[in-house]
Amino acid sequence: MTIQKNIHTPTFGLLTAFSTFGTPLGMAVFGPLCDVIAVQAVFVIGGLLTLPVAVWVLHGALARQTVIQ
Repeated sequence: MTIQKNIHTPTFGLLTAFSTFGTPLGMAVFGPLCDVIAVQAVFVIGGLLTLPVAVWVLHGALARQTVIQ
């Protein structure tokens, strides 16, 4: 993906802001969740939910690579 020079700074600023906001949001969600459910179960569920997303992203990347070639 290519980003035009005139929107470089706002784009990366927004990306940084979203990624910085993810840490406190994750603590706010998963902290209380781990009080209710065992920590091991939260990790297993999170890992299982990550697998379909990884397959979806990998499938999209391979599809784009096929189109480019």
